[in-house]
Amino acid sequence: MLTSRRGLIIPAVLFAFLVLVFWPAFAGFYTTFLWFSQLGYEQVFTTTLTTKIWLAVVTGLISIAVLLINVRIARRFCPELPVPEGYFEIEGERIPAPNFARLVSRLAIPAAFVLSLLFASAGWGLWETYLRFRHQAPFGKVDVVFGRDIAFYVFSLPLLETLSSWFLTLLLATLIGTSLIYATRAIEDISKKRFKLDLAKGSRNHLLILVGLIFLALACDNYLKLPGVLFSDAGAVAGAGYTDLHLRLPIFRIEVVAAIIGAVLALVCCFRQKARLLWLGVGLNVVVLLLGSIAPAIFQRLSVSPNELAKETPYIERNIAATRQAFALDRIEER
Repeated sequence: MLTSRRGLIIPAVLFAFLVLVFWPAFAGFYTTFLWFSQLGYEQVFTTTLTTKIWLAVVTGLISIAVLLINVRIARRFCPELPVPEGYFEIEGERIPAPNFARLVSRLAIPAAFVLSLLFASAGWGLWETYLRFRHQAPFGKVDVVFGRDIAFYVFSLPLLETLSSWFLTLLLATLIGTSLIYATRAIEDISKKRFKLDLAKGSRNHLLILVGLIFLALACDNYLKLPGVLFSDAGAVAGAGYTDLHLRLPIFRIEVVAAIIGAVLALVCCFRQKARLLWLGVGLNVVVLLLGSIAPAIFQRLSVSPNELAKETPYIERNIAATRQAFALDRIEER
């Protein structure tokens, strides 16, 4: 009787999943399809759907490939240690301590698949940004700071920023996962509550390469802050102001150089026994980050605010001219 009841659990769970999750999702999907069909926009619906699917597939496959490759490398470089002989004592009964290294190693692949599904769902939601990028058209107007067509800021920049953030997040997740594998495998004598990490050369170089790649991804992310300064709202008007162009822009360039230096130092540490250069790169980036957070406010208060009208006038005039162009007010003729 008990066995028959257990046999009904799985069908009951599947039925509940179909009723509570699959059927509402399918009903919403089918209703949307009927609405687009009624209006004669089936192609719009299919284009949107196929774009969502292939973006989810591409981002998911890239994510799972990166994660699984690094998990396999971590398993290959991990030192083979015996199962720890520690134990827990509960009410006079000794319970063997769990083998955390084996547990983390077994959970690594399922965790990689779960993370890849999360990245795939992010790719699914990227469809509108991608389609705007793919079907962009030039505006015929360029900005006065970088000399790029306005279309770059409307269509290309949002996609580049999203891809940069996605790649940086993927590398960070990979670094955290591989670090957990190495840490649990390298812990010695856990029963004595003493954690001593002893990484092999291959493990150490693997982590250093990942850190170097993270610094390069951070450099790309910092580089995209340069055109993003045109969207600043810290000045007297919307858009880049005096502080943005005279201080924030140079600091963003310094952040790019600092991240590249960090990547180079991380890779150099692969050929050295000590990782002091890596900490030098980390410290350099932290200092530059703090500088970018504090210096603009001080500069604005001490240098710009005492004579704000004179210093912000050229940027206010640019804002007014751009607003007139956007609403076609510059084409109005007085008669």
